[in-house]
Amino acid sequence: MGWSDNPYERKISIYLLISAFFIISFWMYFSYLPLSSKKNKAYQPYKLDAKFYYQSEKVKHSLEKMGTEGRNGYLNYLVVDLFYPIFYGLFFFFALTYLYKIKMNGDPLFNLSKSLPFALVIADWLENTLLFILVESYPNTSKTLGNLTGITTALKWSIAAIIFLFLLTGLVKMTYHYVKEHFF
Repeated sequence: MGWSDNPYERKISIYLLISAFFIISFWMYFSYLPLSSKKNKAYQPYKLDAKFYYQSEKVKHSLEKMGTEGRNGYLNYLVVDLFYPIFYGLFFFFALTYLYKIKMNGDPLFNLSKSLPFALVIADWLENTLLFILVESYPNTSKTLGNLTGITTALKWSIAAIIFLFLLTGLVKMTYHYVKEHFF
């Protein structure tokens, strides 16, 4: 997808992209996490995918604390959560493409930054799949699988942090060039 050379069309495109991302995010959040659901409240404090890293002992403890109803709610959450990475992966890809298109085309670092959202999606899918297996196999959870899932979660959050650094850097560069062009 190419960006228009017209600055007004580019602004509209980025505003539509940001709006679509937030609309889809809110819709997904409120459609599968109803606040009144007892089963969802049971797993919320113990959601493993919201932590940066954990080991198999934490997995077993969290799954035990969720209880049967909480684990069932968490399974439903994990299934629906397979779709969300598609939306944020595309959002990050297009945002990085937009922010870095003008000044960094051809730069290997720029090309790396555009591949990171897809790596994030794959890491999130792998994490959700491994968590699903762990929840399904409870109480017979594998220590190795628990530790591997914790590493996958840490990888996901690390990639997300790198993407945010690229986005922040791109915003700073874009602002710098804007100020330089319009005020100096």
